[in-house]
Amino acid sequence: MWLGSSVAGDAGPFLAAPLLGALGVIATYFLGARIHNPTTGLVGAAFLASSPAWLFQIVQPMSDVPAAALWTCALLAATTGAAAIAGITAALALLIRPNLFPLAASAAIVLFAWTHDSLPEFSLRTRTRRAFVFAITASLGIVGVATMQWRLYGHPFASGHGSFTELFAVGNIPANVHDYSVRMLRGEMPVLIVAASCLAALILTRRSTSLPPIARACRLLLITAVPVLICYVPYGVFPDWSYLRFLLPAFPFAFIVVGTLVSEASDCVPSQARGVVLVLTLVAVVSANVTIAKREATFDLHTYESRYQTAGRYLEAVLPRDVVIVTSQQSVGAHFYTGLPILRWDLLNADLDAALGTLAGLGRHPVLLVEDWEEPLLRVRFPTSKVARLDWRSRAIFGTTTRVRYVDPDDREDDAADSAGPKGPALPANGPALRPRGPTFQDRLP
Repeated sequence: MWLGSSVAGDAGPFLAAPLLGALGVIATYFLGARIHNPTTGLVGAAFLASSPAWLFQIVQPMSDVPAAALWTCALLAATTGAAAIAGITAALALLIRPNLFPLAASAAIVLFAWTHDSLPEFSLRTRTRRAFVFAITASLGIVGVATMQWRLYGHPFASGHGSFTELFAVGNIPANVHDYSVRMLRGEMPVLIVAASCLAALILTRRSTSLPPIARACRLLLITAVPVLICYVPYGVFPDWSYLRFLLPAFPFAFIVVGTLVSEASDCVPSQARGVVLVLTLVAVVSANVTIAKREATFDLHTYESRYQTAGRYLEAVLPRDVVIVTSQQSVGAHFYTGLPILRWDLLNADLDAALGTLAGLGRHPVLLVEDWEEPLLRVRFPTSKVARLDWRSRAIFGTTTRVRYVDPDDREDDAADSAGPKGPALPANGPALRPRGPTFQDRLP
């Protein structure tokens, strides 16, 4: 993201996930071709590229797709015996998403124990040397993470997300097993239907020659999916479908298994029709996947998520430098665009009104940036606070599906005499504020 920002400015960080996602699709093709044949690679790559969960995450500046892509590259390098490349790639993946460190064991297992027709079996000494080289290079990522966490949080094993006991619990396992199963059925049903159909065809035709490649692909899936599940099944329970993203690092290997099934089942089709059947299958699955992704609002994310940029750029244009922004959901975006300090009201262990008074006494001017769904939560957290009522006119309202209010507590007294007045109309097309404190939004835009 930093490199992208250096090259392309504000748009640069948003290029990281799409570019690394493309790398993940390409790596899936080559890994599938290496495990079995080019057809397996093609099917696996097509199913990954059109996966609703993959599409949902690839357009967001988050770590799910980059981590999944780099682990796929690391496993691909491991199947070729390139220990140093696998280790360096794993180190980068660990820097991006440290909690997936168990996948390093998967790459080590492949380097030490993997055998393939194009990768002859080596001596124990060679295998041990490769595993050692991988361990040394991959550990650079662990050292980097530990150093950053020590610098940021005071301890190598501390995390900004919370403690281990806060994040993981055995009681989360039943709910997560149920939720992830439902999400797989909801989001990946077309691929599951193809996999079941191909498996049924192979069973009915009793093609014993298909067992070795399928077993090889399943072994790869097993040694990669188990660590991912260990990481996330005991993790917190999240209600939304999009949290299927946690399992994305296992998706390339799962689709390679499906690609192997498709490749082997295609031999049951007359040779003259195999190409046509394969193309029709890919078109049907990809089309269905895109339809599911559309149902999950994947292609509306640019509009939905633009509220962060709109609010951030607007506040950067109108707020003076003595302001402290009181917010929660908007905290990172507001700080990124304005550079102003943030007070997280959801982490505040004091009375809200008293905290704002303290800020004013320090010569800082507090303003609030609150999303519509947060307003009742703010009132519940601070039931005696007058400010938490947000019962006065907004200076601006951003967003469409989710509305974001920018309010100034100083305006509360001004509006007290007109308590029945409106909070302020929504901004048309994310337009300028009604009463900006400083230059207008348009004046500051390039």
